[in-house]
Amino acid sequence: MQVQKAGGCGGRSIKMEDMGDHVISLLCAVLEQIEVGEDPEADDRRKALEDKLLGYGQRKEGLREEFAEGEWSPREYKQTLALLDSKMDDVSGDLAKLGVKIRLDLTAAKLRERWNDPEWPLARQRATLMAYISEIRISPATRPYSVLNPDRIDIVWR
Repeated sequence: MQVQKAGGCGGRSIKMEDMGDHVISLLCAVLEQIEVGEDPEADDRRKALEDKLLGYGQRKEGLREEFAEGEWSPREYKQTLALLDSKMDDVSGDLAKLGVKIRLDLTAAKLRERWNDPEWPLARQRATLMAYISEIRISPATRPYSVLNPDRIDIVWR
């Protein structure tokens, strides 16, 4: 087997038409799951998570002041700060999952209807995808190369 030294895509390209349709169908499936799972208590959970996040932020500020006063060693300060950051990341992730539908107030039906509408600008399509998708990873191609293989596509959701 000969390895290509320069140029090419390394087997990591997919026709945009195929990719776009696949990503939109996955996004609609996610939106449908959110719609089915809507919870009237979501506002209460959101408020509790926001309060928790605020509390961690206040604790970090207090920690900074205590460190400045010499109450913590640099090592203890860094470890505690890292722990608080980790907890804040977890709560932020939970908030993001809880609030994903609120970002655009978009249902799967509306997305399907609007996606190919020429009046819906490309910038809005891009913003919609970026609101829900953090990253799209493409694995190397497998045979047959010219056919879309959904198993090659890994979407990292926000």
